[in-house]
Amino acid sequence: MRKFFCFTLMEMLIVIFIISIGAAILCYCPKFCETHL
Repeated sequence: MRKFFCFTLMEMLIVIFIISIGAAILCYCPKFCETHL
């Protein structure tokens, strides 16, 4: 159970990291936001 919990916690951190990078890219690239939304 501990290994599973640790693995899911790592996945959550990775997902949050990817989402934050995506948000930063959208914030710094308005042209990207205009063309893809």
